[in-house]
Amino acid sequence: MASKEMIMHLPRLLIPQRLEAITSVELLWDWEPFLQRGKTSAFSPRSDCDSFQAFLDFIPTAFPKIRSLYVSLQGKMNGYKTSQYPPEPEERFGILEKTIMIPVDNMVRMLGVNVQDISIAIPSSHYYHYRSYAQTMGWTVEQTHKTGQLERHWRPLADCQFRSGYWVPLGQKDLRPTYTPLVLEGAYRNLYGSEEDEDHVLLGLD
Repeated sequence: MASKEMIMHLPRLLIPQRLEAITSVELLWDWEPFLQRGKTSAFSPRSDCDSFQAFLDFIPTAFPKIRSLYVSLQGKMNGYKTSQYPPEPEERFGILEKTIMIPVDNMVRMLGVNVQDISIAIPSSHYYHYRSYAQTMGWTVEQTHKTGQLERHWRPLADCQFRSGYWVPLGQKDLRPTYTPLVLEGAYRNLYGSEEDEDHVLLGLD
């Protein structure tokens, strides 16, 4: 797996003809979105929000001819502060949208017409809530326990010239059965349900 430094310096490492020949890209970005501004991550460089935004700005220009893009966002992605615990759904979504998903939306809007297959994976601790929201909104949700398909949901995108949205798959499985019921909410309560329970995949039990 290429380091973040190597990813960001690809235009210096490869000649333009090589970059233009790339049609499919899979990237992993390990970060701490709720790291206090000005602080350095204890486990990884380029883990702050400014570096994440630079990464998102980099993608559309670095790979001009790709047709398929897969990005997995992972790392220490919890730790946001809320007015109460557990936070109200509206407050949680407001924080996650502003910090993670809206910047991703803006990056997807910048991708050229040639990019037809886009997936931005998020950890199970966030995916659990976003999947429930997608089901409530009537967006397409594909679930492993029902069809054996990749666990993912569709995220519609407004004001985008070339596409109507993109896929958000389940990425890093950062939930564990040892977490408290308060943290896992419904996922923990269903842990000992049937073998086809929809939350088993979030805990790595599929």
